[in-house]
Amino acid sequence: MTTTELTSRERELEDFLSSHPEPVLVYLTEDFHPAALDVLNHLHAANNRRWKVVEIPLHACRNWAARNGIHGSPSILVYKKGRLVTALLGVMEADDIRDHLERVGT
Repeated sequence: MTTTELTSRERELEDFLSSHPEPVLVYLTEDFHPAALDVLNHLHAANNRRWKVVEIPLHACRNWAARNGIHGSPSILVYKKGRLVTALLGVMEADDIRDHLERVGT
């Protein structure tokens, strides 16, 4: 299996994730899935901004996404101290996203 080189943008994302002290939710999306970002921003505000939300267009970081087992959108990846702790794949209701984030202590 060959390893695909990460782009500079993808390396910047990895550096950000590993250096950020708070949990980070990475929302991978394509242009046709904007509604989930509204849900994340609402949950973010409702949780006193305990974590950071980063929206990344999937087409801009396909190599990084593939290394994390993501091949489609929408996807939400939750990182703590640079480590992936959970991933939510596909369209989900706001209550399901909130419940899942609470279960992983985000």
